[in-house]
Amino acid sequence: MKSEQHRSESFSSTGVVKASLSTRSGDVRVRTHDQLDVRVELSVASAAHEHLLEQVVVAYDGRTNVLDVHAPTREGFENLKGLRDLKDLLKKRSWTELLSHDVDLLVTLPANSSVEVTTASGDTNLDGDLNHVKVTSASGDVVAGREIGSLDVRSASGDVTCVQVRDVLECRSASGDVHCSGSAIDSKVATASGDVVMTLTCAGNVVVRSVSGDVRIAVAGGLDVDVNGSSISGDVTSGILLDDVGDDPTSDNTVHITVSTVSGDLRLDRASSGERYVRS
Repeated sequence: MKSEQHRSESFSSTGVVKASLSTRSGDVRVRTHDQLDVRVELSVASAAHEHLLEQVVVAYDGRTNVLDVHAPTREGFENLKGLRDLKDLLKKRSWTELLSHDVDLLVTLPANSSVEVTTASGDTNLDGDLNHVKVTSASGDVVAGREIGSLDVRSASGDVTCVQVRDVLECRSASGDVHCSGSAIDSKVATASGDVVMTLTCAGNVVVRSVSGDVRIAVAGGLDVDVNGSSISGDVTSGILLDDVGDDPTSDNTVHITVSTVSGDLRLDRASSGERYVRS
């Protein structure tokens, strides 16, 4: 169905969906519900760009439960798979030419579905019960407002904010900040100049690499801590007493933290009393 400045499509699935979504500068919002139907809503900012709605490719394979939504792209952008591809493309195209006007996407999927998002400057908002999410972006921000099974983000300057990642968190950013209030069992964050703020709420492994960004880590009460932190020229401080880290770093109750920075500061603290680890 299409109306002025809007276009919508709906499909019936037989289970969880794997979605691939791409835009240049349009924002992407993904939400979930406890139903099996798939909904795609497209919009543009003004009627002058209404023609872009018809250029968006929306395809759904009911046999495999795979959804593809691709907004109109400039030549070369359709092959964008990572930051290296984007850098090569920017040698041939200007930001103005690449990003101009675009279509915003609102996609509703069955709970526990998975999503892959590719965008240059559009923001990605994840609001639902999602299993696996991968986002590749140049300058768009990524916000995950609810728990996600695994989150993989590759970004140049966009910020990443997530509430809770259950299994695996992997984030690579040049200058964007990373804020995660609930760490995964396996977390890896690498930044050049972006700051990293994390609250560790479960046992597991956390690795943070930074060049000039500051790193602040809070550990939930009830967790033992095994930490290896270093900074070449930055300050390293801890609000956790040595006798508070636990005697057995091999226990199932331990979070292993490895942090290295060149000039950024490192600060380690206990989380507030309301954030405690509960063994499952």
